[in-house]
Amino acid sequence: MLKKEKALLKEIFAKTRKKVLFVLMMGCLGFSDKAECSSLDKALTYLYKTSLELQAKRAEMEATMEDLPITQSEYRPSIGLQGSYGRTNNNYEGTTGTSHSEKAAASAELRQKIVMPKYAPSIRKVRASIEAAEFSLLDAEQTVLLSAVEAYMNLYRDLQVLEVQRANTAFLEKNLEFVQARYDIGDATLTDLSQVKGRLAESKAELAQAEGQAQSSRSTYTRVVGIPPQRVAKILLPKGLVSSKEKLVIITLQNSPTLKSARASEKAARATMDIAESEFLPSVDVVASAGRTGERIGDPKYRLNDTSVKAVLNVPFDLSGKLQAGLRKSHQLLTKAIFERKVAETKAKEEAQVVWSNFSSAKKRYNEFSKEIKQAAIALQSVQLEMQAGSRTVAEVLEARKELLKAQVSQAKIYRDLMVAAYGILKTQGILTARSLGLPVEYYNAKSYLEEVDGKWWGLGKSLDKPKSFMLRHPR
Repeated sequence: MLKKEKALLKEIFAKTRKKVLFVLMMGCLGFSDKAECSSLDKALTYLYKTSLELQAKRAEMEATMEDLPITQSEYRPSIGLQGSYGRTNNNYEGTTGTSHSEKAAASAELRQKIVMPKYAPSIRKVRASIEAAEFSLLDAEQTVLLSAVEAYMNLYRDLQVLEVQRANTAFLEKNLEFVQARYDIGDATLTDLSQVKGRLAESKAELAQAEGQAQSSRSTYTRVVGIPPQRVAKILLPKGLVSSKEKLVIITLQNSPTLKSARASEKAARATMDIAESEFLPSVDVVASAGRTGERIGDPKYRLNDTSVKAVLNVPFDLSGKLQAGLRKSHQLLTKAIFERKVAETKAKEEAQVVWSNFSSAKKRYNEFSKEIKQAAIALQSVQLEMQAGSRTVAEVLEARKELLKAQVSQAKIYRDLMVAAYGILKTQGILTARSLGLPVEYYNAKSYLEEVDGKWWGLGKSLDKPKSFMLRHPR
């Protein structure tokens, strides 16, 4: 009978040992492992095509581009047509006599601005504003894609923790069978059995928590990306990462979309100040007009044709102080833009340093946790063997198993931090875009819309659907 019980114990221990090795293989997430990034690419591609936030930013930028033809139109000739007709009836009191008269007039006026000092700075302001809007859109694209990466890695982390907790629960269940069998033959104490049951209950509670967290991350992923996750696979470090913090700071100060947008806004503020200064300068318009007036009083008819060409000189006199107040205001706005640009430079530099520190720290911690998992697995296996020989207790086995679980969970969490920090580096470099990542999608081309509207005189353009009437259309 004793031999039969020992044989059962050996069988249970062998199964438990295989389970430990399996958990170790699943828990070790080394850099050298093969990984698939297609699932993340699909998520980023879908989000790039369907993101409402990006579509709103694109519409905002195109609206800013429309300021260019609006400003250009101010220097173009304008034509005004005017017509009038009137009839007057006269009745004389005390007589039966009446009379009437009719008068009709039509005129046309052509006006062309010859000297317009504020035109050039107005064009510079609009183009600088368009440049700022383009970089703002690029920053929004990077933010949207990084949010998808975070949602993806949060889900991957929680799924890995869930698998580790499941493996831990399965291990403790097998261990409970082993200790129960020993207890039945008097080779283990009630304390040993109670400790295993307590750890198993704790593991099941943590498993339930892990399942809830994984479901929550799944819902967050669906909200952020727009579709439920299909297959969440492990990803590798992205390409294009810089090799040092110093290089990252230099590249960030050169390519950061936020910083570039701030610089473009400063250029627009300088142009605004130039516009305010140009308001004090004279302007010259050329006005050509032609008209005909016809009048009939009774039977006689009269016609008058007139044509004229004149130059109109407008010299501003700021008696009310409005122009001077506008100039002071533009100066303050320029000062504000300069300080905002400096703040953006400081923040960009700080962000680069922080994200590099996070990446470097996460990489070191990940490697150390990998070593810890390897050693903890060896220690667990050794403690189990020593317990079989009678030199170790059940409590020591449970503690060794807990150390392995702790290391596996920590590695899964730090792996998430590592990948998010890596993609954060791409964002600070200004290359976390669909084009730079090589996503299989048709890239949005802002320049094509600008080329379409730049210098446009007439027409609604390709961007509009066919309108119901001249001034009304359905939104895209």
